[in-house]
Amino acid sequence: KVKTSLIPHELYTKGLNYKHSTVNPSHHNLWNDNQNNAVEIQTMIGPTCTVGAHNDFTQFGPCPNTNEPTSEPNYTAPKNIYPEYFTMDWTMLFVPDVNDTPPYKNNTPNTPYNMTYGRTWYDTTFEGGAMRESYYQRCIPVFPFGSLSGRNDFSCEFVTLNSNHTAYLILNKTDKPPNAPDCCIIGQPFHAPPRTFADGLQVKFESMVDGTHVNWNAVWLEGAGIFNYGFNEENVPFIFYMQGIPDVANWLYQKFTNFQEVRPPQNTWKIPQSCYDAKHCPGWPVTPIPPV
Repeated sequence: KVKTSLIPHELYTKGLNYKHSTVNPSHHNLWNDNQNNAVEIQTMIGPTCTVGAHNDFTQFGPCPNTNEPTSEPNYTAPKNIYPEYFTMDWTMLFVPDVNDTPPYKNNTPNTPYNMTYGRTWYDTTFEGGAMRESYYQRCIPVFPFGSLSGRNDFSCEFVTLNSNHTAYLILNKTDKPPNAPDCCIIGQPFHAPPRTFADGLQVKFESMVDGTHVNWNAVWLEGAGIFNYGFNEENVPFIFYMQGIPDVANWLYQKFTNFQEVRPPQNTWKIPQSCYDAKHCPGWPVTPIPPV
């Protein structure tokens, strides 16, 4: 066994001939290279509990890690599932008032807000899976401290590559905050949401939003609040909302449009050179992985 703190993209640059593989379910912190050496990743970047949407660790305790409400009684929830690949556009609203709770009629909160346009690309057939999200005007405010905190008036992109179990935050040199990196790691080990990610959001209920019947899939996480993903009756993503950083926006509300079941072009998954030696994002958790 080769013990190292090197992360997968560094294994590429160090010439170890790293091969992407799924994580051994009984040893979640081990990776295998082409020589079948076990490469131990000693720290985790990002949240430790994602109910299977982005990682599958068990060493950190129960997940979900807080009490949740029960699903709506007498409601038979449909099985919401992503297609193999798709693209979609969206708007995301950033609502500071914690009491102005989603969902919003006509996609308009009752209190002042900011917004951004954006686009998502998703493909499970590309090297084990990949996802890209582009925020065109404003980035999602999730950083509690550091150079990315206290504001979101800059564009950003998130690229998740299952081939090296890493999610990158890519910033634009023209509008990024002072002292912010060009690229940093927001998740590792980390994967794009599986097609069945909604199964892990175990609180199910339904409602009408602007004349559309929405099937909701929700989870509550300690220190993060609610994550709620809604599909329409055609199993098409409709709305997602979650809680954000209070000094920027307490509510993040994403309304999806122009959903197309098409395979993104392969150049969608290219990352800039600055990502090859990226470190974890400032203000983002890095947690030692406990032994199994």
